Amino acid sequence: MRNFLKLAIAGGFSFAILALMLKMFTTDLDPSQQPSILQTLKNIDTAYLWGYLLIFLIILFVRAFRYHILLNVSGEDNVPTLIQMLLVTGIRNMTVDLLPSRLGELSYVGLLNQGYDVRLENCVSSLVVAIAFDFLALIFIILAIVLSQLLTSNLEGWALGALGLAMTVSIIAFAMLFIVVPWMNKKMQTGWLGTITSHKWVHPLVELLNKFSDSLMMTKKAGVTTKVLGLSIIIRALKYFGFYLIFMAVAKPSFESLAVLPMEKVMMALIGGEVGASLPLPVLMSFGSYEAGTSLVFYLLGVADQAGALITMLCTHIVSQMYDYTCGTILLVIFIMFNRIHKKKLRKRASLALWLTAFVTFFTGSGLLALEYRAANKAGALNTAPSDIGENRRDLEAGAFNANNVAVGDLNGFVVWSSNRSGNHDIVKMTLPDMRITQLTTHPYTEYYPRVSPDGNRILFSRSKSPYVSQRNRVAWDLYLLDMQSGQETLISENATNGSWVNNDKIIYAQNGNSVIQKTLKSNETEVLFQSGQNNRMPPMALISTPDYNAQTNSVVFTGRQSDIGSNSGFWGTAIWQNNELFPVYNGCQIFWSSNKQRMFQVIPQGNQGNSFVYIDQQDYSISPMLDLEGEFSHEYFPKTSNDNTHLVFAASRSKGEHEHDQADYEIFLWPIDSDPGQAIRLTFHSGNDNWPDVYLQ
Repeated sequence: MRNFLKLAIAGGFSFAILALMLKMFTTDLDPSQQPSILQTLKNIDTAYLWGYLLIFLIILFVRAFRYHILLNVSGEDNVPTLIQMLLVTGIRNMTVDLLPSRLGELSYVGLLNQGYDVRLENCVSSLVVAIAFDFLALIFIILAIVLSQLLTSNLEGWALGALGLAMTVSIIAFAMLFIVVPWMNKKMQTGWLGTITSHKWVHPLVELLNKFSDSLMMTKKAGVTTKVLGLSIIIRALKYFGFYLIFMAVAKPSFESLAVLPMEKVMMALIGGEVGASLPLPVLMSFGSYEAGTSLVFYLLGVADQAGALITMLCTHIVSQMYDYTCGTILLVIFIMFNRIHKKKLRKRASLALWLTAFVTFFTGSGLLALEYRAANKAGALNTAPSDIGENRRDLEAGAFNANNVAVGDLNGFVVWSSNRSGNHDIVKMTLPDMRITQLTTHPYTEYYPRVSPDGNRILFSRSKSPYVSQRNRVAWDLYLLDMQSGQETLISENATNGSWVNNDKIIYAQNGNSVIQKTLKSNETEVLFQSGQNNRMPPMALISTPDYNAQTNSVVFTGRQSDIGSNSGFWGTAIWQNNELFPVYNGCQIFWSSNKQRMFQVIPQGNQGNSFVYIDQQDYSISPMLDLEGEFSHEYFPKTSNDNTHLVFAASRSKGEHEHDQADYEIFLWPIDSDPGQAIRLTFHSGNDNWPDVYLQ
C-alpha cells in the first residue's frame, strides 16, 4: 500500500509538471490555436512506427547480449542464458523510468538476483558498467554530429558544448568505477574507519563493496572493452534513430515546421529528455521531467513552435512507453511463469500523513493537468476543417445583394480573399462591378492571406504544410506567389506567412513565427527587418504575426503577446519597431499602414459586437475612431486598404461568439474610407468562412 501511495505522489508531480509546461507554452496562444494531444496521437503516421518496432527489437537483443557479456566476465558462476537475459532486459526497459532518477534500473538487479540467483555484486557491476559505457557511447554519437557539421561548414556551438559535457560525464563515471571504488575499497579493507567497519550494520556494506570492487576489476581485465563499447554505440545510435522515427511519425502529419528540423537537433533534444528523466524529481514514468528536458533543448536551439514541440515530445514519450510496457508486460508474464520468486510481503499501514500527501499531490497534479489538457485539446492547428462548407445565401438575401450590386456600379477592379466555400480554404476572386466570383487556387491544402501586388498582376498568399492548419498557427506555412495571368505558382519562402508588398519587386513576410524578412524578388536577396530577442527586449522565441513595413520610415509593426512587447493592458497587443527601439502601441491586433503609408490603423477589442477599427496617431500612438458598423454584422476583422487608398476592405461576423478566424461566418465588406459606416457595401452572401480580403481598384 505504501508503494502505491508513493506512485500516486509521483503521478501527481508528473501531472503538475506537464500542466505547468502546457500552461507556459500555450499561454501566448489563443485557445483555438492550442494543439490537441489526442488529435496529434490520432494523426500519427504508422509507417514510421513499423520501422521503430524493428529497431526496438534489435536494441532489446543487443542490450541483453551486452549484459550477458558483462556478467560472463564479472566472475559470476550462475550466468543466465541469453533468452533469460532477454526477459530481464525487456522488463528492465519497462520499469527503468517508473521511478525518479531512473531508479527503475534497479529492477534489473532484483530480477537477476531473486529470479536467477546472480550474486548481488555482479548484478550491480554489470549494470553500472553498462551505464558508464552508455555515457562513453554518447561521446561518439555527438562527435558524429560535430563531424557532420564540420563537413557542411556549419559547426554550431551547442554541439561542441554537448560534446564537452558528454566527455566530462564519461570521465567522471569511469573514474568513479575504476579508480574511486577500488581506492575506497582498499581503504576500507585496511581499517581506514577503524573498528566501525566491524559494526553489524557496516560490515555487510564493507563486504559488498569489496566484492563489487573485485567484480569491477575482473570486468576491467577481461579485455571486452572494445566489444562492449561497440555494442553500446549500436544501442545509442539505434535508440536515438528509433526515437527520431517516432518523432517524425508524430510531427510530420501535425507539426510540419518540427518535421523539417535537422536530425541532429532532434537527437540533441532527445538526449536532453534523457537528462531530464534522470533528475531526482518524484515523477511517474519520467512524464514531465522528460518533456522539460526536451523543451529546454528545443528552446536553446531556437525552435519557434514551443507548444508544438512540447506536444510532439509528449506524444513521442507516450508512444515509446507503449512499446516498452507492451513488450515488458509480456516478458514479465513469461518470467513469472518460469520462475519462482519468493518475497516476504510486509503489510505496513501507511501513515495518515502519507495518505494525505498522496491524495493531495495526485489529485492536485491530475486536476491541473486536466485543466491544461482541456485547454490544449480545443480547436486549432490540428483540428480538421469544418465539413459543413455552408450555403450560398445570395438568393435568400436577393434584395440586399441587388442593392449592393448597384452600390459598386462605379468601381472597377477586384477583391481577393480566402474562403472555404469549395470544401477547404482556397483563394477566390470577385470582379467589380459584376461581383462574379472565381476560384484562383485549387490545392487541397489550406490557403489564406492573399495580398495583391501594386501593379495588380500577382498575388502573395500562404499555403499550409499539411491539409489543414489553423490560421492562428504562425509557423506551419509556406509563402507562394501567383501570377494571375498565367496561373503559375512560385514558392517564395518556407516556414513563412503573412506576406505583403513593399513595391512591385520587394515583399516582406513573417518567418518561423518570430522574425520579419524583406526579400527582393528579382535577386532573391533577403534582409532581416526584425527578429524577436535580437537587439530588443522581446524573448528570443516570442511569436509575432501580421507584420507590416513602412519603407519611408524603415519601421515595422506587428501583433504579439503584450507581456512580450512590454505592455500590460490586455492579452494581445500591437508594437512598432522604429529606430532600433520597440514601442508598445495599443491593446488589440492586426495593425497596418494604409497603402500610401500616411495613416496607421488596427483592430481593437471594443465596439458594437466586440471589435472595431481605429486610427493610430504615428507620433503619440493615441487612437481615434475609424469604423464600427451598425446592425447585424459588426464584429470587424482583417482590414486592408485599397491600392489607391480610397476604400477599406474587411470581413465582419455577427458577434464576439463568431470570432474564430477560419471557422466563423465572416462576410466581406467594402467601405469608402472616412464615409458614414452605413456606406459599407456587403460583397458576400455565404454561410461559409470568408476572411483576409484585399482589394485592387483601377
